[in-house]
Amino acid sequence: MKKFVLFLFSLGMFFLLGILGISLSTKGILMDTADGLVKNEIKNNMVKVVEESTNEAIPSEVVKKIEKELENNASIKKMMSKYYDQLMEVLTTDKNELSIDISKEVKTLIDENEAILKEYGITLSESDKQQILDLVSSEELNKVVNENIEEIKNNLSTDTKIVLDGYRFLTGDTFKGIIISVILVFIVLICLLKKNYYGWLFNFSIASFFIGNFYVVISLVTNAIIQDSLQESGITISIDSLSMYGYILVGLAVMAFVIYSVFKKRKEEIHQHTLAVEG
Repeated sequence: MKKFVLFLFSLGMFFLLGILGISLSTKGILMDTADGLVKNEIKNNMVKVVEESTNEAIPSEVVKKIEKELENNASIKKMMSKYYDQLMEVLTTDKNELSIDISKEVKTLIDENEAILKEYGITLSESDKQQILDLVSSEELNKVVNENIEEIKNNLSTDTKIVLDGYRFLTGDTFKGIIISVILVFIVLICLLKKNYYGWLFNFSIASFFIGNFYVVISLVTNAIIQDSLQESGITISIDSLSMYGYILVGLAVMAFVIYSVFKKRKEEIHQHTLAVEG
């Protein structure tokens, strides 16, 4: 009976760690994908404007350098994260206005990549820069986005609103706190059943190892399928946040098992020493 109860607690941790991974990764997946789309659009617009002004094709190595510079820039992702939270609030509450201004971030990206262009004798004029900025005009973008959001919000069905509310809750801090709290309760109960302070490490390591590897494999397979099917479109859907969660869990599983083994060995050594002394 005791082993069966411990199995149920381990199974519970397995499912809770899986749910926590989805809750933690969903926003990251959306943000990584949106980040890639925005940066790809900026790159394409920059290349288009420069080629039109110089009447020459930009060398492929320059385009690759620009792509790398954009990939290493985190400002767009931070901006998208902020507007994601605002968007969810607008769709699920009475708030109606979504204030968007990406001109600062885009201007920074243009300035950073201008240095790369200069290395190859390509100079962006002020009118070129303005043309690129105009393509992502904050005022126009804000107007278009707000109009579309207002239309979407007005046409949302009751069921869709319920789904959005549920989604916002499931990816929110409160839900994550509940999941982590229940996992901690399982850990305490395992400690009480095993009558030691380290026994939970074994159960946690098993649950973490399997769910971690599951997410890593799923991420690798999904990435391969997605990239193969979307390669020609230039669109990138990133699920790196889910695979990262999987790798972290596998690392925690190994660490927990090593610590458990050390504690168990130490307890056995103390037990053997006690028997020797009493003998």
